[in-house]
Amino acid sequence: MERKVFGEVAAMVYVVEFQKRGLPHAHFLIILKPEYKLKCPADYDKFVCAEIPSETNSHLRRIVLAHMMHGPCSILNPECACMRSRGLKLSCKNKYPKKFCNETTNSKDGYPIYRRRETGEKVVIRNAELDNQWVIPYNPYLSSLFDCHINVEVCSTTKAVKYLYKYVYKGHDRISYNVVSSNNEVVDEITQYQSGRWVSPCEAAWRIFSFDLFEMHPPVLPLQVHLPNMQTVCVHPHERLQVVVSNSKRSRTQLTEFFAMNSASEAGLGYLYGEFCEHYTWEQSTKKWKQRVQNRLSIGRLAFVYPAEGERFFLRLLLLHVRSSKSFEDLRTVNDHLYPTFQEADIKLGIIEDDDAA
Repeated sequence: MERKVFGEVAAMVYVVEFQKRGLPHAHFLIILKPEYKLKCPADYDKFVCAEIPSETNSHLRRIVLAHMMHGPCSILNPECACMRSRGLKLSCKNKYPKKFCNETTNSKDGYPIYRRRETGEKVVIRNAELDNQWVIPYNPYLSSLFDCHINVEVCSTTKAVKYLYKYVYKGHDRISYNVVSSNNEVVDEITQYQSGRWVSPCEAAWRIFSFDLFEMHPPVLPLQVHLPNMQTVCVHPHERLQVVVSNSKRSRTQLTEFFAMNSASEAGLGYLYGEFCEHYTWEQSTKKWKQRVQNRLSIGRLAFVYPAEGERFFLRLLLLHVRSSKSFEDLRTVNDHLYPTFQEADIKLGIIEDDDAA
């Protein structure tokens, strides 16, 4: 991001996981600003390569041969860990070896088909002769800089981006197991059921030294959406319900304080609910919004609401379109008329249409 290897970065998220031999493995998803987005195969070729470098670039060639050659698998090594059973035959889950291709083209799954020319060159990797069909896509600059395995791909469709976000947030691999005795005693599976995961020494050290496991830029703040007096209030076992209800701080939420901030100004502050955290920060200890001091971008995301939830869904629509709202009643007021439901207010504002609309 600092050296702008791919251009100006609009958003970035990464997560570190520990796989195979327990070594750290980071997954990055980088979203570029509109003017730097890669929009055609010619742009892809500027940043991603899937061929063995020529002899003239001996340093990069050594790195690629050491880190960016897949396998061998398939018929060269049917016992490889990437082999999966598909019907009556085994095949590589990563679809190696790839087909030769003279030019980079777009594919249907959102990932480009990178240029892999049939040059006739073969190199011996792990006792097998491999050519350009086995090269993992990489960025020449990053590979030369870090001298390690850095797989770089271009994803150009919403489907691919959704998959990457899902992969980033999938969490740790876990197993379910139970402990049984060696004799023939009756086993109580409920009491003996265990759920856990193995932590490698490398991951344990990583956590002991408090190294980062993930990062998101810019940060995203989830914003609560609730109906009047329907916010969640946490009550501890030792607390008396009457004391909790009488404490106004316990019932404060991001939404109620958003209304309060707008009410303090005659014309309101002029922001949508989702834009508010770009100018104010939410302090969880005091449960109040505070003027943002540092010029750091933060994105607000309203909690997802299903249409089947009725009034809460229509409330969310109003919060997405109405600026400087001062209360729930203010949201339901259109042209100085207070409507009984959020749905009717949405219809009068033209956000949604009535079922009977022609």
